[in-house]
Amino acid sequence: VWRAFLHPQVLLSILVYFLHQIAFYGVTFFLPSIIRAWGHLSELQIGLLTGLPWLCAFIGAGTLPFLAVRAGRTRLLMTGGLFLLAVCLLAPLVLPPAAALAVFCLGMAVISPIQAVVFTYPPARFEGMALAAGLGWLNALGVTGGFVGPYVMGAIEQATGKPSTGLWVMSAAVAVAGAAALWLRYQNEDRRPAT
Repeated sequence: VWRAFLHPQVLLSILVYFLHQIAFYGVTFFLPSIIRAWGHLSELQIGLLTGLPWLCAFIGAGTLPFLAVRAGRTRLLMTGGLFLLAVCLLAPLVLPPAAALAVFCLGMAVISPIQAVVFTYPPARFEGMALAAGLGWLNALGVTGGFVGPYVMGAIEQATGKPSTGLWVMSAAVAVAGAAALWLRYQNEDRRPAT
C-alpha cells in the first residue's frame, strides 16, 4: 500500500489530474461570466452558449477514448488533448466571440477523456489493496484542483475585474499537465519521454 502512495508514477498522475481539475472546474464556474462579457446577451442566451462546450465535452467523452484505445494511442489522447486544451482556453482572449466559442468547444471535447486516461496508470502497476490505495490517493489529491481552480479564477477576476484573465492561469496549468504527462509510463514501458 505504501508503495502505491509514494510511487513516482502515481504522484505524477496526481499532478496531471490536479492541474486538469483546475481547468475543468475553472471553466465550469466561470464560463458564463466570460460569455456574459462578450456583449448584451439574455440569461437564456448565456445559458445556451455555455452549454455548447459541455455538449462537445459529452461527445468527446463518448468517442475519443474508444478511438484512442482501438488505435493504442491513449498517451497521445492525453498529452495532445492537454496541449490542445491549453491553446483553446486562450481563444476568448484573442478571437471574436463566435470563433472563440467554436475553438473553445474543440478544446472542451478533450477535457473529459483526459480524466479517464489518467486513471489507467495505477491499475497498470498495482493490484489488490495497493491498487485501491493508488486510485484513492490519485482521486483524493487530484480532485483538490477542483477547489483551487475556481478559487484562483475568482481571486483573479476580483483583482482585475476581467473574468477572462484567469484563462491564462488555467491555460498555463494545463500546459504544465501536458508536459508532466509526457513522463507517465505503464509498467512495461521504458523511462524515456514519450514522443
